[in-house]
Amino acid sequence: MKNLIRTYVDPMLEDRLKLLAESSGVSLSALTAELIQKGLESSHISQNDTANLIWLEELFYLQFLTLQIVLNSSGVDAEKFAELKSQARHWAKQKSSSINNQAMEG
Repeated sequence: MKNLIRTYVDPMLEDRLKLLAESSGVSLSALTAELIQKGLESSHISQNDTANLIWLEELFYLQFLTLQIVLNSSGVDAEKFAELKSQARHWAKQKSSSINNQAMEG
């Protein structure tokens, strides 16, 4: 797992992920797998407006999910992690839709 993390995750993020995993109770593997999956998915997206919007949504999703986990650092079990992922996905969709609507109006 260490080699996989070092291959796909920035070294500065690696330390933060370790601390986050330790403090939240979510495994480092789960957090890393989520980041790697999103990174690999985004690297296969073509460069058009729709793809850029998808990438932006994924960025919002990961940022909001990370923030929620940090704010809930008293401990996040698997069920809570799934709930936080769902909240993050919903928030990211709303945010990217709002930005898309503003771009269409402007």
